[in-house]
Amino acid sequence: MIKETEEPLLLAHGISCEEAFRRIALPFTAEIDAQLALFFGSDDPSGPHKARVALRRLTTALDAFAPILRKPVVRDFRREAKEIFRLLGQQRDADVYLASLTDARKLRKVQAETDAVRAALRVDLRKRQAVGFAPRLRQVIETAQMFRTTPKGHARRALRVETYANRALDEAWETCHDHGKDIARMNGRDQHEFRKDMKSLRYLTEFFAPLWPGPEQTVFHEQMQDLQDDLGHLNDLRNAKARGRKLSAEAERQAQATLSSAQAGWLALRAAPCWWPVEKDAEG
Repeated sequence: MIKETEEPLLLAHGISCEEAFRRIALPFTAEIDAQLALFFGSDDPSGPHKARVALRRLTTALDAFAPILRKPVVRDFRREAKEIFRLLGQQRDADVYLASLTDARKLRKVQAETDAVRAALRVDLRKRQAVGFAPRLRQVIETAQMFRTTPKGHARRALRVETYANRALDEAWETCHDHGKDIARMNGRDQHEFRKDMKSLRYLTEFFAPLWPGPEQTVFHEQMQDLQDDLGHLNDLRNAKARGRKLSAEAERQAQATLSSAQAGWLALRAAPCWWPVEKDAEG
């Protein structure tokens, strides 16, 4: 198991893209390792959830820094990360559903089903050697096997992180805008894709936040967090319905209120000024 590390180093103006990637990605290897250990060692539902968050943040970092990373290496690690993420999602969905129940008789039945999902998932993840994922990833980052070695690759690795951050944030922001203004008009699948893109944007803003601190960034993050909470609640309700759970009239009213809140939050966020500056690409 990877040992707990000290507080992660923050990004700073002038550091290279390579150093920025190391500072962002390496702490996730420790987090993934710790949360998988928690999942194998206890029934605490926070293990699968936190492992999935760390895996999702990691894949966002891999995508953002793809121009300095070796494609075959990234492809393999990204595919493995997505598969572990998907499998842990089975446990996460089961845990969320279990926590929502109040009927004692149904609770006992679903508890048994949830325990069965956990047992089967542990067997599957052991067969896939999932516990080796984080140590292997850490090794290829620390030994520089992850990075491109062509002249252009070296030039990109040496770029100031500010240039990379601007480009990554602009692209993620544009992707979110492309979903349109009206969340209510999105079907379930479209809302799910919108939520995933918003998560990617949120993680990127967290990665690069130390570069441009200030009140506009604080407000932006607060608005994004509120929107993410609303979208997460709507997603949990969809999953509950997919499992055949009938929502009460009060729950339906709350769902409508959450949708209205998400809509208002998205419009406010779209109107908010971007807190990162526009900077010309150093590569021309």
